[in-house]
Amino acid sequence: MSKTGMPVLANLLHKDLLTVYRDRFLVFLSLYPVVITLATRYVVVVAGTPHLDVYLAPGMILMAQFVVGTIVGFGLIEEREMQTWVALKVMPEGSRLAGIYYVGFTVLVSVLTGLLTAVIYWVAPRNVVMMLAGTLVGSLTGSVVAFALGSLATNKIEGLALTKTTGLALMTPILLFVAPPGWQAVVAWSPWYWSYVMLLWAYGGSEVAGFPLLKWPGYPPLLAAVVAAALGAGATAFFWRVYSRRAR
Repeated sequence: MSKTGMPVLANLLHKDLLTVYRDRFLVFLSLYPVVITLATRYVVVVAGTPHLDVYLAPGMILMAQFVVGTIVGFGLIEEREMQTWVALKVMPEGSRLAGIYYVGFTVLVSVLTGLLTAVIYWVAPRNVVMMLAGTLVGSLTGSVVAFALGSLATNKIEGLALTKTTGLALMTPILLFVAPPGWQAVVAWSPWYWSYVMLLWAYGGSEVAGFPLLKWPGYPPLLAAVVAAALGAGATAFFWRVYSRRAR
C-alpha cells in the first residue's frame, strides 16, 4: 500500500464513525441486532418448540450482518450526496482504496457483529468451525446490501424504501420450510439462502435433514459455502462498479 493509502483509510474510518455517532437513526440501527436477538431468544425459551432455537440461529447472524450492510449503505449514500467519492477519484488510487476499505470494513464488522449476535443468542453449534466459516461467508451479504443501497438510492429517503425491498432477499431462506427441495432453485441466486443452509448445518449437524418442518435440500455444506461466497463476492463487485460510476 502506498504512503498515501493509510491516511486515506484512516480518514474514511474516522469520518464513518462520526457519521454513525451523529445520526440517531444509525445509532438505533447499531443497537437493533442486539435488541432483536435478546427478544428472539426469550421467545424461543418461552415457546419451547423443538428445534426452533436451531432454525432461528442462522437468521440472527444474517439479520445482524444485513443491518451492518444497511448502516454502511447509508454512509455510501451520504458520500454521493456530499460528492466525497468525486474528490477521492482525483487522488492517486483514491477510488480503489475507498472501495477496498468499504468492502473490508463491512465484512470485518459483519463478522464481529454476527459472532456477537451468536454469543447473545447462546445456542451451541454442532460444528463450531463450520459456524465460523458460515459467519465469514455470510458477511459478504453485508457488503452486497451496502453497495446496493449506495448505488441504487440517490438519497436517504430512497434508501429507506430500498431497505424494505432488499430485506426481501433476507427472507429467501423461508423457502426451506415451505417449498420442496426442487422448487427452492428459484432462490438459488440468493447468497442469503446458501449462507443460511451452511449455518443451519453448522448448528443442526448431520441430523438437520430429519428436523420437522424443514424441507432439507441435501446440499453438502461445502457446496453451500462455495456458492454463497461466489454469489456474495460477485454481487458486491457488481454493485461496487455501479456505485463508482454513479457517484459523480
